[in-house]
Amino acid sequence: MKQFNLFSVFLLLLASASFSWAESDEGKTAVYVKLSKGMVVNYGEPSLSRLKYMKVVVQVRLQSASAIEAINHHMPALLDALITLFSACDEDLIDASGGREEIRSMALEAVNKVLDREEGEPLIQDLLFGSFIIQR
Repeated sequence: MKQFNLFSVFLLLLASASFSWAESDEGKTAVYVKLSKGMVVNYGEPSLSRLKYMKVVVQVRLQSASAIEAINHHMPALLDALITLFSACDEDLIDASGGREEIRSMALEAVNKVLDREEGEPLIQDLLFGSFIIQR
């Protein structure tokens, strides 16, 4: 009876987590975690005539499943760092040919900075955009 209850709890936790598995180049298992289903942020200089918005879906790749708990625990701080970064982007950066890649690199650095401060090490290998939509 006790094994069944522990197994049920494990299945429930597994079903509620939003991550997926994939094989990395080194044969290690990589874990993908969705940080946002679609965060909407206004960006650029405020204007009386029109606000500019971006909708971004962010996923991160972790080296191991053991980092999922830390990511979930620090999710509010991670989302705050991303929102702060995205809202500070100006239109020139977004319109530049390598602008989205630069924003992606800055976002990876920002979330790893939070994790380094809180956990003592950066846990995120890579940050990926599931979508990146701009409305002007």
